[in-house]
Amino acid sequence: MKLFSYMIILLVTINTAFSENKGNMSQAADAISLREYDKAVNLYSETVNINPKYAPAHYGKALALSYLKKFKEAAVSYSEAIKYEPKNISSYYGRGLCYTRIADYQSALSDLNKVLSLDSNQANYYYARGLVHYYLGNNLAAFYDFNKSIKLDPNDGASYYARATINRLTKKNDDAKADFLKYIDLNKNRDGLMSEAQRVIKDIEQEQIED
Repeated sequence: MKLFSYMIILLVTINTAFSENKGNMSQAADAISLREYDKAVNLYSETVNINPKYAPAHYGKALALSYLKKFKEAAVSYSEAIKYEPKNISSYYGRGLCYTRIADYQSALSDLNKVLSLDSNQANYYYARGLVHYYLGNNLAAFYDFNKSIKLDPNDGASYYARATINRLTKKNDDAKADFLKYIDLNKNRDGLMSEAQRVIKDIEQEQIED
């Protein structure tokens, strides 16, 4: 859930315009912090029932649903948030991630293009779009996005792993090896992918010996 985790910060800074929402919104944000996601969904739903046009409640509900891996439902709630706050980047980003998880890649691409049209300075936005391009088989576009992500955040191991995968697919084996090594240096086995990176490195080295 790497791509969702940073958005929780937004919840604790929401300023509610309706006094009757304050209790539920605060409790719901606390519930997410405590990983009580079902409770959070219920609290945000209560707020939505009181104020159906209150975008932050739709956003919070969507985020809680995302943590529950209910991505289709989450996308619906993000859409509601966008309806009432059409310039909220985080809602487009969240919905794009949900579409990615349910393999609706064209919709995901549309949302992430929107996100990057509004803010082109966040590494995680490029990383997310790069994954979509990868799933669509757009290797050059994926490489561009992963490369941009690394330029914006040189310490993001996941982007190195992703770029290494593209380099391997496009037979840029020296570059792939360098990226896998950088990934291991940065992430160790935090993502559970170190052994796979080491395996691919060995394959590359064996192929180079045989050549």
